[in-house]
Amino acid sequence: MKKSRILLLVCIVPVVLCIVSYPLFRNLVWLFDAQVKQHPWLWGLFAGVALLVLTICVVFIAISQFSASTAIYYISRGAEILLFSMIDLLFLTLLMEILYGAIKPLRSHKVLVTSIVLAVVVVYQIVGHIRGNIRRKRNLKISSPRVQDSFRIVHLTDIHLGSHLPSRLKKIVAEVNKLNADLVCITGDLTDTRQIVTTNQPEEGSDRLLPTNAFYPLNELKSSSGVFFVSGNHDIGSGREELYNILGKCPNVKILSNESQIVKIPSKQTQIKLIGIEDGEAEYFVDSAKKLKGASPEDNHAVEGYQSKDPQNASSLYTVLLHHRPHKRVWRDVMHLLDVDMFLAGHTHAGQMMFLRPLVWLVHNPDVWLSTLDEKNKKENSSILSYDQPFMYVGPGTGTAGTSKRTSYICEITIFDVSPSSS
Repeated sequence: MKKSRILLLVCIVPVVLCIVSYPLFRNLVWLFDAQVKQHPWLWGLFAGVALLVLTICVVFIAISQFSASTAIYYISRGAEILLFSMIDLLFLTLLMEILYGAIKPLRSHKVLVTSIVLAVVVVYQIVGHIRGNIRRKRNLKISSPRVQDSFRIVHLTDIHLGSHLPSRLKKIVAEVNKLNADLVCITGDLTDTRQIVTTNQPEEGSDRLLPTNAFYPLNELKSSSGVFFVSGNHDIGSGREELYNILGKCPNVKILSNESQIVKIPSKQTQIKLIGIEDGEAEYFVDSAKKLKGASPEDNHAVEGYQSKDPQNASSLYTVLLHHRPHKRVWRDVMHLLDVDMFLAGHTHAGQMMFLRPLVWLVHNPDVWLSTLDEKNKKENSSILSYDQPFMYVGPGTGTAGTSKRTSYICEITIFDVSPSSS
């Protein structure tokens, strides 16, 4: 079985390299059209250059997954920019092939047209990276008869520490600390590489993170009732146990690993039931929910400082479910099963790249924003929305994966202001 997979990989990799390097090769040929006609050997040279550039990009991106070097980080970011430029250029190059073949006047202006197209792609990259470093705050007004007093939840997801310098986490924490949150919920993919986890392990015997640790800013994340975290697929891939070891040294962070917690909002008359299910496929998600449904309230682990030891009427508490993936076909079933009012998820990044958005929509729809429990009802045009029925909210991501480029939607910190309703 392993031999067949290796053989398949050996066959696929050269094909992918050729496809991705094709736009660079073809545009070089068009840019130097006159020279290529005089010196046909330039075809081979440009093909070699394109393959070499792509290979170097892939190598540096791979190295960055295991290296903590700042120099490697910046080189790999440049490699990612170039790689995504080639991918974006692929579709335009195919279109240009058709236009050059069908429209004769264009063929006599290949250099000019190609130069314009390349300039557009460069601008597109610049805009994408600017957008990827912008975070907007989205506020949703929620009302529920299960709530006795108003409270605020701040939702973070897909920060992807490792794809970016630790300074990004510091900025996110500083922004959240200005929001006066009662709870901060992080729905997975806090990390993006194994390197960021392995190189930031706490010192043996230490019960705290050092200020130089990349995860240290989490200690400064403020909310009156704590910070709650569930794992994402990148967290598990980066090293679940190692990450949990780091987060265990953050006193204000509570990991929810297929369990529920009753959280009391200090100085308010409200208790909230939080349910956290670790990342997994849809079947795992449903099975975990079934096990939680069968668990007795006595099985819930206490959260020192804000856990009610003997919660009254837990079934009537406002219930928030945290899970990384939205799970297209089963999310409503799980919400019904666990009697959930608010389901917070992430994972999709709303495609992050415009050309990926249709694929993400097909796999994960609803892939972004808010959908109600009983009927699909997404709104995207207002920064302040009001809802009074159970819903799932899929965050487009507080950060970006791999590259800082984002051409589909904008990074987001989501604020839920929950208040009592009369019905």
